[in-house]
Parts: sequence; C-alpha cells; structure tokens
Amino acid sequence: MTQSWIEIELQEQWALSSAEVALLPGMTDKGRLGFAAQLKFMQIYGRFPERCEEIDANVTPWLGAQLGTSVDTLSDYEFDGRQGRRHRQTIRQLLGFRPATGNDLRVLSQWLNEEVLPFDPQARHGRDFAVDWFRTQRIEPPAMDHLQRIIRSAVHGFEASLHDKIHARLSDASQTAIDRLLATEEPDTTDSTDSNDSKNTETDSTESVSFSDLKSDPGKPGLESLLASIAKVQCIDRLALSAAVFEGVPTKFIEQFRARCASESIRELRRHPPVNRYSMVAMFCWRRRQQLTDLLLDLLLQVTHHLGTRAEKKIDQRHFTQFKKVRGKAQLLFKLAETTMDQPDGIIKDVVYPVVSQKTLQDIVAEFKAMGFNFDREVQERMRSSYGHHYRRMLMPVLDTVRFRSNNTRHPPVIEALEVLKANGGATHRYYEASDVPLEGVIPRKWRALIVEKSPQGTERVNRVSYELCVLRAVRKRLRTKELWAEGADRYRNPDEDLPTDFDAKRETYYDLLQAPKSAGEFIEKIQTAMRHWLEKLNAGIPTNPKVRLREKGQRRIAVTPLDKQPEPPNTAALKREIGRR
Repeated sequence: MTQSWIEIELQEQWALSSAEVALLPGMTDKGRLGFAAQLKFMQIYGRFPERCEEIDANVTPWLGAQLGTSVDTLSDYEFDGRQGRRHRQTIRQLLGFRPATGNDLRVLSQWLNEEVLPFDPQARHGRDFAVDWFRTQRIEPPAMDHLQRIIRSAVHGFEASLHDKIHARLSDASQTAIDRLLATEEPDTTDSTDSNDSKNTETDSTESVSFSDLKSDPGKPGLESLLASIAKVQCIDRLALSAAVFEGVPTKFIEQFRARCASESIRELRRHPPVNRYSMVAMFCWRRRQQLTDLLLDLLLQVTHHLGTRAEKKIDQRHFTQFKKVRGKAQLLFKLAETTMDQPDGIIKDVVYPVVSQKTLQDIVAEFKAMGFNFDREVQERMRSSYGHHYRRMLMPVLDTVRFRSNNTRHPPVIEALEVLKANGGATHRYYEASDVPLEGVIPRKWRALIVEKSPQGTERVNRVSYELCVLRAVRKRLRTKELWAEGADRYRNPDEDLPTDFDAKRETYYDLLQAPKSAGEFIEKIQTAMRHWLEKLNAGIPTNPKVRLREKGQRRIAVTPLDKQPEPPNTAALKREIGRR
C-alpha cells in the first residue's frame, strides 16, 4: 500500500534540486518524468519502483509541474525496460548504490535472525527493516517478491532452529508427561483460551486436569476459581519444565506458539512432527503457567480486597439499620439542628430543651453508648469471621504453589511472615507469641491494638487467623508496588527482569529503537523544555480563550465549554465500510 502525500510533504520530499534537474537535458518528456520518478522514489524509499501504480497519484502532477511535462507520459514509461534500466544505473552511480549480490542476501538473512526476528518472530515488518538495512549498506534491494521469499526463508529457519533447541533441552520425563497430557480426547474441539465455560471454571482440584482445562480462564473471583487455578498450575508443574529450557528463546516467539497451540485441537497437535509437537506444547504450558500464576495472584488480591470492602459495607448497613430503628430520632435531630442554627447565641436550656427534652437527649446518648460502636474493631472481626470460616482454605495451597520473593534483602517483613505461615501450616494453636512473628510492616498501626492481645501470663500474643489476614493484605499491598514478586509470573515477575537480558550489551540499539537520548540530563531537559513550552502556551491562551471561564469561588474554578460536534473524518467512513465488507 503506497503512502498518501499532502502538499507540504510533496514540496519537501519530491522537490527536484537544481543539480538533479541538470541531469535531465537531452531526454524526452517521458524519459525525464520517468527518471525523476525513479530518482526521488529511490531517495525516499531506498528502492526503485517496480510499476507505475506504486507512485502516489498526487506525486506525478507535482513532478510534471516541475518538469513542464504531461502526466500521461509516465504511463508509457517502462520501469523494467531498457530505458528504465539505463536510468537506474545512472541513479545508482549518482547515489552511491550497487545491486545486491548473493553474499549480501546471506548477510541479510543472518542479520534478520540476530536483530529482527527475536523482536518480531513473524517478521510482520520484515520488509521495511530489510529495505532500511539495504539503504544503510548503500545496496539496491532485490525485487520485492524475491525479498519476501528471503524473509520467509529466514523466518522458517529461525523457527526450526528454536524448535530444535527447545526439543533438545526437554528431558525424557517431560516428553512422557506431554504425551500423557495429550492422551485424552477433547470433549469439544472449539475450546479456546478465552473460554469461560462454567463447567471448566468449577474444576475440582482433586480431579486430573485435562489439556482443555488448561486453556480455560478461572472466571469470577472466589474460592472455587482460585483452587481451580492452583490445580492447573500444579498440573503444568508435573511437566518439570524449567527456565533453562527456554533460555535464549524470545518471549514473543513463545507467545506466538502458545496462541497457535491454544487454537488447535489435540488431534491437530498430534499430527505435528515430534520436534514441533513437543516444543509447541512445552511453550504453551510454560507461557500458560505464567498467565495462570498472574491470574492466581489477581484472584488472591481481589478476594483479599473484597473481604475488607464487604465487611465495611455490612457494618455500615447494619448500623444504619439500627439507627433507623429508633422511632422519631431523625426528626428530633432535625429539629435540634434547625433550632441551634436559628439561635446560635442562645442558652441551651432556653433554646434546645423546649424542642427536644433533656430526658430524650439523655436516652439517645445512652443508646449510642450501649451500641459500643467501634468501626475498625467490627470490620476486623467481620473480616476474620469470613476469612476463618470460608476463605482460609486457600492459604496453604497458595503458599505451596506460589513462591514469593523480594529484592529488599535488608528488611523483608512480609517474606518472613510468609515463612512463619508456611512453617505452621499444620499446627493447631490459636495464637502466635508476638516475639515470634514480625509485626512492623505486616499489621497496620490502626489494627495493632485490636490484634495484639495480652495473654493470661501477661505476655503479648497475636491471634493466628487475624495475623494471616494481615499478611494477605500486606502481600496485596507489596505486590502492587512490586516490592514483592512471584517466581514464574509474568506481570508480577522480578522487576529486574523488565529490561531485556542483553540491554547492557545493546544499550545503543535499544535507545535508537526508542528514539530516546542516551544522556539522562538531555532526556530530562527535553521533557522540561516541552512542559515549559506547553504550560506557557496554556497560561497565555486561557485568559483570551472564549471556551474557558475562570471562577473565583466554588470547587470547579476552571469551566470548559464542551466542544461542538466535529465532522467525521473521511478515513473513518472508509474504515467502517471495509469492516462491514469483511
């Protein structure tokens, strides 16, 4: 698909210089226009056009206007004819290019394998990268069909080498486990990774997990879906896959074959050659385990969060209901407030008591004291009750499945608390000695007085169920800030792995891809300059902007008039038509 040029771009990119115009005397109108089209196309795209249709329709009139020739003459110009080839030879000498040789194409394939395919395994933009490489080397690329075949061959070789590498690293036990996983037929060949079928989300952890079950997502947060996710992770762990099997394999390559494996039925997977079959299933399971670990942690965080929100909601609702049960209390409080507002300087016995008697006010105070309302205590007790009677069953399976880590080696209280919970998983005691468990950084300060109790012997102790709940809430907080991370996860992975493994060796390449300055000071200065420019423009434009009003009072000091309805862009209509056609 050719690029569409607007007038400013036409004038900048397709303008002929005086030196270029000096090459044209002695040619026919057709030859001059064809030579100019090939020259500018080569300068802009790094290759010669193969047919007239590759040149934008807006470009030809602009070139013709500069040369004083008719646009129709270009349709008679043969780009691959004798005149066109002669013009190309002249342009090569002028620009310092040479035709590609067989050795150049082999170097290109090697470059694609090392620099492009690890980041784009399917080479979706391979042709653009290849043309840029040829331009950098001052080499004329081959015909686009030939170049596309070279790219496809490089992609095929890249995939085959990675399949062989993964298969060679798989142990015999892993291959046997994969065979067992593919031994059963799927109940429905239309299963997909995004399926949320209820029969899959209710998988019993005591039953064997099939390959179809691994493709399904757990569904809404809850204890059952969390335990089902744990069963799937444990099923994949039986394959005994390790990070060493996939060392040097690009993440995008693994994701590509995970998606392909998820879309194929077991029968289709069995038809692949053994090397491809084992490596595909291994990549699917490895990547799926990362996804399931992320989903498992998401469920854990949501369940922990819902414990608190539901407890607060129930406590609020209960006390609001109790408040409404006192007959006429709302009306009495309204009269009291209205009277005190009308006579703020009056004496209480002269202003308030005639409206609401002293005895009634004493009864209201006594009632609230009898209620003994302590919001934090009641919320904590409600959470402990809900967790202890239902959700506590998830704790040990989660700790046995997910290994939490922290890069903070000096003071990791949450990691220490998790170790305490794992060590006491089978114990039956109700309390921990306060000196035996980390408290700072685990128990919130507002809950400290509620959770740390005095034993009959006078020592401090901590209720075990309450402490577990505090640990889960601390895990949620630390995971969201990446102070904690989980082994085998993707989104919750080690933050040190966010950078590519070869970042130090290829720092310059990555900076060029991001188009970012290599100096931190230059980067900061660039951002500050842009911020100052736009803030100054905003500051100068607000006073004279008829769409903006500044108010001296109220919460919304800046009022912005809604924009008028904008006309629909022409490309949007074309896009809608194409979507409808497809």
